[in-house]
Amino acid sequence: MSCRLVHSPRTVPDQVISNLSIFIAVKIIHKALGSLSGIFPKPDRAAVSGADTAKAVAAGHINARQHYEGMQLLAIDGATGMLPHLKEEFGATVIPPAVWVDASGTHDLTSGRPRLTGGVRVGGRNVRSSAHYETAVELMSVELAEDVSPEENLAGRWLYFGLAVQHFGHFLMESLGRTWALDEPALGKIDGIIFLMHPDIQGGLPEINKNLLDLVTGLPVKIITVPTLVECIVIPRQESLSGIGMLSTPRHIAALRRRFHHGVSDAHEVIYLSRAGIKDCASTGKILGGEELEARMQSCGVKVVRPETLSIDQQLEIYRGARVVIAEEGSALHLLAMSAQPDVTVIVIARRPWMTLLIEAHLTLFLGDRARICLIDPPGVRLGLPGDPYRAWLSVDAPSLQSCLAAIDPVFAKPNWEPVSKQITAQEENEVSELFSGGINRLQTLFT
Repeated sequence: MSCRLVHSPRTVPDQVISNLSIFIAVKIIHKALGSLSGIFPKPDRAAVSGADTAKAVAAGHINARQHYEGMQLLAIDGATGMLPHLKEEFGATVIPPAVWVDASGTHDLTSGRPRLTGGVRVGGRNVRSSAHYETAVELMSVELAEDVSPEENLAGRWLYFGLAVQHFGHFLMESLGRTWALDEPALGKIDGIIFLMHPDIQGGLPEINKNLLDLVTGLPVKIITVPTLVECIVIPRQESLSGIGMLSTPRHIAALRRRFHHGVSDAHEVIYLSRAGIKDCASTGKILGGEELEARMQSCGVKVVRPETLSIDQQLEIYRGARVVIAEEGSALHLLAMSAQPDVTVIVIARRPWMTLLIEAHLTLFLGDRARICLIDPPGVRLGLPGDPYRAWLSVDAPSLQSCLAAIDPVFAKPNWEPVSKQITAQEENEVSELFSGGINRLQTLFT
């Protein structure tokens, strides 16, 4: 069985436009039915993201590259309701997030995550631009928050950054989604950054997220834990989403690239971003037999990198110096997209093929047309949970994978790779299956 190389199957903007056409249509319909919201509830996010979207993406009907940036900005505007780009408020109450429970006593789940109340309110008026978006539906909405009285006062002029989430990739794509405002001349002098902490975060913001914040803002950060009356708050629009094509506006991309791509080093290394050391495979998934695959990469002179073991500064130094990057799709590719050389070659092994298509769009959006993005759909066995497109495990045929990699770059040609031990992959498959009481399915690829 040979390994399939899916190398730029269509221009990435075409892929994302396919995503956006679904997304914008749902938003338009939703807005048109807004007055009937009691009869027509908000659309299920599964209808505008995930595997169904990937099928529409794979169809590749639309060729609208010249309109891409305009469509992209329109989609962000659509998600946030054509909100103002920067909004200054005086005497605003900042309300920390809490899990929202609807009138029936149940959570309103959004892509498996409960919606939250919280945001900014001024004199009983909700500031809609303080909402937090993962995709088309607000993950956190001030409109759902109960009336509260401030318990603390905060003097000065502060920049609102919204909801801090724990997940590294979502933090990069959502919680830093207001970074663009730091480069706006209209912002003026501020005393620091205001963040709201997701209720799931225990024990404070993870250290790696703190390091990201320090690199991005270099300003004091105030975490709001009780309703707080802020003397003056500037609220930028969130201009980056992790769902619906992983959208970011051009000015937001430029702001992050300025912060993460500076200090460019000589790009000569070939690196493999491995997930083999991630212990929490129950919530993430990974390649089975990953340590053996690492050894085969090293035999070709490839530098194996486990990003979760490194500081942000160490990761950035490695990514800036990379000529070729091999990775299974995952959160590390977000930071890579923000920091790598514009002519880098990125080879993505499709563990979750539908997500790999979105990652390809994201990489090209941040790196530009000079980057060479290669998608590999390797033969092997995919495991996943029934009805859950987000978690998947992949057992790879190593010799076929090597032949595909060698077709992209000769560094992978020698020595010949032996297959990954079936005993190891079978053992890991059993471990994964036991985690979910045997409810693991064998999945088919979406690259058809």
